[in-house]
Amino acid sequence: MNGDQKENVLNVSAIDADSPVIFLGIADGIGIINIGTPFETITIFNLSCVKAHFSYPAILAQSTWCFLFKSDASIGSKTYRIRLLNIADEEIAHINFSFVVSSSPIAPEQVSEQRPEQVSKAGIDERAETSSQPTPFVSKPQGNSFTLNSGAWIFQSGAIPTLNIAEPGNFTVQLEKDGRKYLLGSVIFVFNPPPPLTEDQIAALDSDPVAMKAAKLMFSCKLCGGAITAYAASRKSPDIESEGAIFYRDLPDVFVCDCKRTNINLTYARTGLHGFLGKTARQAAGDISFIRAYADNQLREVAGNFLKLIEKEKKEEPVQKFLEGNKVLFARFHAVKLFVKPRILGKFVADFAILDTEGVLTLIEIERPSIHLFKLNGHLRVDLNHAYEQVQDWQSEVIKHQAAVIDGLGLKPDDVYSIKGCVIAGRSQNENKAHLKRHMSQPRTGIEFFTFDMLARSLLQIAKEI
Repeated sequence: MNGDQKENVLNVSAIDADSPVIFLGIADGIGIINIGTPFETITIFNLSCVKAHFSYPAILAQSTWCFLFKSDASIGSKTYRIRLLNIADEEIAHINFSFVVSSSPIAPEQVSEQRPEQVSKAGIDERAETSSQPTPFVSKPQGNSFTLNSGAWIFQSGAIPTLNIAEPGNFTVQLEKDGRKYLLGSVIFVFNPPPPLTEDQIAALDSDPVAMKAAKLMFSCKLCGGAITAYAASRKSPDIESEGAIFYRDLPDVFVCDCKRTNINLTYARTGLHGFLGKTARQAAGDISFIRAYADNQLREVAGNFLKLIEKEKKEEPVQKFLEGNKVLFARFHAVKLFVKPRILGKFVADFAILDTEGVLTLIEIERPSIHLFKLNGHLRVDLNHAYEQVQDWQSEVIKHQAAVIDGLGLKPDDVYSIKGCVIAGRSQNENKAHLKRHMSQPRTGIEFFTFDMLARSLLQIAKEI
């Protein structure tokens, strides 16, 4: 939060205490279980009056605004207009709630069908007025209601589907009812850009079969049609730029349309647009489209080419190079950072190291796909045993100097919860199935084992699923 935003924070003591509505904040989602029973429960996700975004303009397409409405049998038919105002007191969006108190008895099954969140009339768009008629609402606290202080308050939520926040700042939430305006509170939108992508993060993105290779956004003027298209990617794409899109780091400070009526600050997008990569982002900005890193046929092609390589290749180096160029074969490790040939305290060099989504750092040793793994009696052959000994040497160093190992990879202590080893060697089809099964079921402490076939089969399975 910058200095200007701190100055704009609403004084809590200025909130109107006699308001029939309490503003709770903005939630990322609401879940309801045991609907229509005495055990009906609401779960509200990430409720807050401060919301951070990594790029602006931001469109809050899935956020839910949460309120408590005072329940009073004498209120009759009422319409509540809740407005969102910018620092200039201009309305940028609103939500209308309409209620009619029912004076007739309601059967339990009817009550369950008229929960507050089902009957609200919520925010059609930034400027549009709702023409909907008031909808039946049960004033008696049912299901999603709460008792607050000495009065009964009923939970109510609504969405503003097209809410566009041009820049971070403080916004006022105001109730308009019966010709009177009540100050309900404020919402602060802050700018929280992700750090620049590092090489190990880019490598991890390359290993994710469902990651987004690029995100394209169009910022445009609805009056004259003038537009500028930006794209975020881990690296520049000549193909995307040939379509007229601009790499996000190369964006100008401001986009001004032909008619001069639209003026958009692009410095936020230039700094934070890469936050869309590698995940399905809830936030939107402008007209956005995603380009997936891999189609299912591409994954099958990578797996097929890898199987052909390990079928004929007798040396380790070509396999290492193929894995470096096709990191998606490490998809089963769920990498957030992937290192190639990382050094361990200057004494050892692993083939790969992967930090996964659970904070587990895996140090990987690969051997030739052509080696035989087991003797006739099922015991390990020399080559496989040597690979395990190599990993055990790393583990010994990790036990003695774990903090230094983590720091040497450029990681923070809080990033890593545990460190383990992994050996990838040989071919499943070249081994006795019983010997392989026994070995897989009795792994060495802190060391995983895979054959190269397993990497390929895992990727083929992912291709089927997507």
